[in-house]
Amino acid sequence: NFIIGSPRSGTTLLTTILNANNEVLCLPETKFILTFYQKFAHQHPISPSFADTFSSYTALRYQKLNQRQEVLLWDYDKDVYLRFDDKELKDLTYAELMTLLLLNMGMKSKNNDDVKLVVDKEPDYTFWVKTLLAIYPNAKFLIAMRDYRSVVLSKKESGRRIKNVAFHAYEWLKYGEAILELQEQYPDSVKLIYYEQMVLDTEQQIKDICSFFNLTYDVSMLKPHEKIHINQESLQKNVGDRDQKRIGDLIKPINTSRLEAWKNKLSSSEIADIESIC
Repeated sequence: NFIIGSPRSGTTLLTTILNANNEVLCLPETKFILTFYQKFAHQHPISPSFADTFSSYTALRYQKLNQRQEVLLWDYDKDVYLRFDDKELKDLTYAELMTLLLLNMGMKSKNNDDVKLVVDKEPDYTFWVKTLLAIYPNAKFLIAMRDYRSVVLSKKESGRRIKNVAFHAYEWLKYGEAILELQEQYPDSVKLIYYEQMVLDTEQQIKDICSFFNLTYDVSMLKPHEKIHINQESLQKNVGDRDQKRIGDLIKPINTSRLEAWKNKLSSSEIADIESIC
């Protein structure tokens, strides 16, 4: 299953909420499923060359992400990821292989033996739902949606190089158009979760999500920040300002403080530009 939607719309919040439930393993932006899709998804059995390809990719990816927040929130089984055994491939479909790879990632607060639902969070997958359904026909997609003015402000303040609000507004628009199409094409497979409703009526929204995924509601999901374990020493030494802020936001309780921040932090001309686009 998947969390999709425009970046800065609450996809990470949904990840932490789901991970507070012991039955769920929700992983942030691994990109594995589509990275290897074109070359390996239609093979059965899967070629032994996958082992070397995946191990090399993993080594490069985690070298690049060494100072990013994900390293502090979850870890991966290095014996599996860096020394993948090609003998394991002959009995697996591509879908099974990808699921097992995700299950070999873990969080300090979670025992994967209890996991009944795997969720892959990747905003870019918004544009690849048809392909993902070809791999996982029964997959469900939780779609994060947020006021476009709040999204643009969040991106403007996030430390990214692009400060032009029109650029971010057009990006939100493209995601919004894709989401409308998904609602029309796959009404039973997708569910929209509005960030504003999530922070204002948290309990009911979480119960709706559990119903969508056929999960048992867990009251711990109301306080997901309490289930996040972060290595404070590595946070202080190895992570840049942008990721320190992002992780700092994750360990705070769900709150309404940012709902209408755009009213004071965007100029009237910026708001007019954003609204004309979105």
